[in-house]
Amino acid sequence: MVVEVIYAKVAHGEPRLHAIQSGLGEIIHPLIGSTLTPVVGFIPLAFLDGLPGVTPTVGAARATSIAVGLYLLHNILYARFAFAAGWLADRFDKRRLLAGGYALAAVMAGAVIVRPVSVWTLALVFGLGGVYVAVEETLED
Repeated sequence: MVVEVIYAKVAHGEPRLHAIQSGLGEIIHPLIGSTLTPVVGFIPLAFLDGLPGVTPTVGAARATSIAVGLYLLHNILYARFAFAAGWLADRFDKRRLLAGGYALAAVMAGAVIVRPVSVWTLALVFGLGGVYVAVEETLED
């Protein structure tokens, strides 16, 4: 998104440094907002008591770090597998690949149901979630 804004400015004849500065100025607030919104959504997971929460076993500070780490894991896998899903979709049947993505969602839901609550279970769920969302968003028309 940032590169596209800067590229458009350079294509319209602005000097590169000025295009970078003005392009970042235009996009920085939406970029920060779109990054912080999911973080704010996932942080409460760290403070849930009972089944889904990890705060009682590791403490609030570490639970917050874990929540941020899980969010990063999800986004890194999403970014990596979005490209992989697109590459695979160019070579194989998209419907089968999409069905595989939906199967990942089922495995993710199953892990939530049957696995004991732990950081590793949450990492599995968030990791599978990142891959599932990448496949689903890349392949659904």
